[in-house]
Amino acid sequence: MIYDLLFGFYEKTTNFIKDKINKYFETKPEKGLVEKNVFLFGEHLFFFTLGICCFGNESWLYDITMMWDSKISFSVCLYYYLYITRYVVQTKQLLPDDKEYYTYLAHHVSTISLLSLSFFRQSRIGIIIAILHDVVDLFLLPAKICHRYYETRELEILNYLSYLMFIVFVPIYFYTRIYINGAIVLYLYESKFYSLITFSNHPDFVICFYFLHLNWLIQMIWQIMIVKFLYSITTGQDAIDEKDQAYFKKKN
Repeated sequence: MIYDLLFGFYEKTTNFIKDKINKYFETKPEKGLVEKNVFLFGEHLFFFTLGICCFGNESWLYDITMMWDSKISFSVCLYYYLYITRYVVQTKQLLPDDKEYYTYLAHHVSTISLLSLSFFRQSRIGIIIAILHDVVDLFLLPAKICHRYYETRELEILNYLSYLMFIVFVPIYFYTRIYINGAIVLYLYESKFYSLITFSNHPDFVICFYFLHLNWLIQMIWQIMIVKFLYSITTGQDAIDEKDQAYFKKKN
């Protein structure tokens, strides 16, 4: 009942959009290969655009030394509510047999917790990290989509586009999710405020700080996987996973 009241509208909306995407690809060669990534690209694009529209003119978005003066506003409330709703729905829809289920579960739980705990006193930190997370996938997901189109339609230009967007994605991922996240953690360590906080007087900040570490650790794990993937394609190894290989063997 509470879930339906708070998050039901978002789940129904996303399910409606997913059904439309699935119907569009029903008769396409890419059926079963691109629908999820097409939806995720639209979702990331929506939230990135929302974040820039709401906070793009704020100087604190580009300067982490200004992230302490958090103020609750309608834009902050709207962005936080929709962003938390997004991850609550995604967590509910995760399946135990999904690839990297536990990694995604830990990431979603840490993201929800980080945003929830940072809302009142560290909302700027949450907004900065959220926007940085979205911008990365605006390059990765199109690369995946182009790769699937290349595999099914054998258009060489799509293969080049896939590689190009992935090459652009790699340094952007490192800068936004590893370097910036690390800079925020380091800045918090070195701040005078950090030396004064304890669990008794600022429990929300302490818990939020540890979830920030967990989120950063998960990003590092994914960074290692990205490097391994990059190594496999540069050495000529097959970058398609086992499920996709089975699909193409059956199709051929």
